[in-house]
Amino acid sequence: MNKTNLDPVILGLSLPIVMASENINFCVGLPLNNCVLVFLTRAGARDRSLIFTLSQIASVILFAVLAPLFVLCHVNFEKLCFYHPVLFITGTCMTSRLLLQCCVSIERYMAVIHPITFLKYKAMRYCVAVSVLILYF
Repeated sequence: MNKTNLDPVILGLSLPIVMASENINFCVGLPLNNCVLVFLTRAGARDRSLIFTLSQIASVILFAVLAPLFVLCHVNFEKLCFYHPVLFITGTCMTSRLLLQCCVSIERYMAVIHPITFLKYKAMRYCVAVSVLILYF
């Protein structure tokens, strides 16, 4: 997107909002999700119900690590050569968070409404396979 095509008022209002939200995400989200990740892995890394949650936390950590680059891209995106890769990775992180939350919801729905089918696919390999597909594709 070219900077000259944007309305200056919208650009002037959106830049501080984006910068503030990304700074909050980096300063609060990164340490908080790291603590949660350490706590959950110590509590029971072999627990099958935590696979999607741990994958979602890993995605949020990657999103928080990219926050400074995302702010740099918004400040002077015409001069940065990695503007499109950062936006692609950011979009992938947002999409993976959504899909992993859907997997958690479907898993809990199946456990309550269709327990026989849930027990059939209870093996950890199914959860790990779905998480890997979501995170890397």
